[in-house]
Amino acid sequence: MIFHSKPTIEIDDIKAVKKILESGMIAEGEKVKELENKLCNYIGGLKAKATCTGRSALVLGLWTLGIEEGDEVILPTYVCHSVMDAVVFVGAKPVIVDIGDDYCVDPEEVKKHITSKTKVITVVHIFGISAKIKELKKIAEEKSLYLIEDCAQAIGGEVDGRKLGSFGDISFFSFQATKVIATGEGGMLLVNNFDLLENFMKVIKIKGNFFRMSDIQAVLGLNQLNKLEDFIRKRREIAKRYIELFDKFT
Repeated sequence: MIFHSKPTIEIDDIKAVKKILESGMIAEGEKVKELENKLCNYIGGLKAKATCTGRSALVLGLWTLGIEEGDEVILPTYVCHSVMDAVVFVGAKPVIVDIGDDYCVDPEEVKKHITSKTKVITVVHIFGISAKIKELKKIAEEKSLYLIEDCAQAIGGEVDGRKLGSFGDISFFSFQATKVIATGEGGMLLVNNFDLLENFMKVIKIKGNFFRMSDIQAVLGLNQLNKLEDFIRKRREIAKRYIELFDKFT
C-alpha cells in the first residue's frame, strides 16, 4: 500500500519523548514555551501560542482579531475543511473564492468578493507553494482588512528571503501526522501585528487553556524543528524526481 504521507520519526525523536515521559512532566510546561519561542524566532513573529491542533490555533487567531457573528472571512475553494470549521465556530461567514493555476487563492477573485462585511482574507500556502502573498497583502492593506496565513503545508517556505507566516497579521501552523513537522496532533498561532498583542494576551489568558499542547508533543516538535531544513531538502529531491519523470509524458 502507498500511503498519502508518513511522519518522519527517528531514534533521536523517540529518545527525546522517552526523556519527557520519564521526567513525569508530561503536561504543558517548559518544552511548550521553548517550542513557542523557537518557532516564533524562526519565522520572525512577535508572539506565539502552541495549541492542540491547527484548527484551534486558527480559532484563537480569529478571536484575537475580534471576528464575530456577521463578519465575513474570505477563504480559497481548495482548503482543508478544518479552516472553514474554525470560521463557522466563531460565528463568522466563510466566503469561498476561486483559486488560480497555482492552487492558491486568486487575488483578482478576492477583490470581487470583498464587501462591507469582509474582515479577513485567508491565504493558504498549499503543497508548500507560496500564494501571491505580496499582492494579497497589498489588497488587505488597501481595504483595511486582516490577513491570515495558513502555513500548515508550508513551514520553512520563503518569499524573497522572508519566511511564510511572517506576512500576515497572524499565521497558523499544523503539526498533524501528515505535516512536515509531525507531533501526532498540534498547532501554533503566530502574531505579527503589534496592535494585536494586547488582545492576543487576553484571549490566551481567558480561552487558551482549552487548546493546550503537552510537553510530549512539544519536545517532538522541537526535535523536528531542528531537522526542518533537512526535511525540506529531502522533499525537494523527491519532488524533482517526480517532475523529471512526468516531463517525459508531457
